[in-house]
Amino acid sequence: MSTAVIQVPFEIVQKWQEIVNIIAEIIHVPSALIMKVEPPNIKVFVSSESNGNPYERDELAPLNTGLYCETVMKTRQSLLVPDALRDEEWKSNPDIKLGMISYLGFPVTWPDGQIFGTICVLDKKENSYSDLYRKFVLQCRDVLQADLRALARLSGELTRSEAYLEEAQRLSHTGSFGWRVSTGEIVLSKESFRIFGYDQSLAVTLDMVLQRAHPEDRALVQTTLDRASRDGKDFDYEYRLLMPDDSIKHVHIVAHAVGDQADQFEFIGAVMDVTEARRVEEQVHRARADLAHVARVTTLGELTAAIAHEINQPLTALVTQGSACLRWLAREPPNLGKGRSSVEAMINSGMRAAEVISRLRAMMKKSPHIGTC
Repeated sequence: MSTAVIQVPFEIVQKWQEIVNIIAEIIHVPSALIMKVEPPNIKVFVSSESNGNPYERDELAPLNTGLYCETVMKTRQSLLVPDALRDEEWKSNPDIKLGMISYLGFPVTWPDGQIFGTICVLDKKENSYSDLYRKFVLQCRDVLQADLRALARLSGELTRSEAYLEEAQRLSHTGSFGWRVSTGEIVLSKESFRIFGYDQSLAVTLDMVLQRAHPEDRALVQTTLDRASRDGKDFDYEYRLLMPDDSIKHVHIVAHAVGDQADQFEFIGAVMDVTEARRVEEQVHRARADLAHVARVTTLGELTAAIAHEINQPLTALVTQGSACLRWLAREPPNLGKGRSSVEAMINSGMRAAEVISRLRAMMKKSPHIGTC
């Protein structure tokens, strides 16, 4: 992370405020300052709370105007000006207009060598600042730089953690979001922007979230959000997104309500793109249906073969016995006894075929088999 974007936290600023207050008190000067460069300006970052101090916190001054601190930052060297009024190089610098004619300052740098600004003292009278005072201000400068090193290290760790989180979200298709109900502010992670299909430069609103919802699911989303904003309770639901290219995404939203001291609450949650999971589920469902169909067809084939075998036997017997009956009756004289026996055998074979059909009907109806007499 570039040191230019690192913010000095309030706790450190308060610590630095105490440092400049002590410097001004011990050295007996009206002004002790910590300056921060913010091109094209230099800013009074911290100013001692001492009598006669004309500098106010957050006051800006343009660079390239001959300020004491500007020279310290350019040269990266300490600067001592006992009396600017007697110094041709400094008698026209802007600080003289405020009555500050003496100056002692040291550069303050980030761990990577970039200039943060300066720590300095100014006086309205000639002041050569003793070696003891110089060492004291220099030690205070070292404290500031130690804080900046710690801050840069923590910022680097935070940047790495954010990078790990971003990659994990990308791989898992899970984004994060924050929704402050009182203001309607919505903050999305990079992956959440990708899931919803919005550019990261946009300030996403609740209406934009609803706009992405599939028309058939929009009422569900509206009802869920209304209930959440009214009751301040966690929510967990799934719905579809209709994207600009008419493709459909399935998302699963989980959010936890968090309140603050002002009885205001916000939701912190995750949005998961489960489109692929739903597609796989659909494929599994189709595969199971196909498998069941194959099983049914296979079973039916086996059953058909069994039925054919069971019915074929009595039918074959019927044909054989019918032929025998005709031969007995065709004799001279007809053999009625044998013919009668053949007919009786035909009747028995027919009853066997009827029995097979009856069993099949009972099986199909899942009812008990009832035999024929």
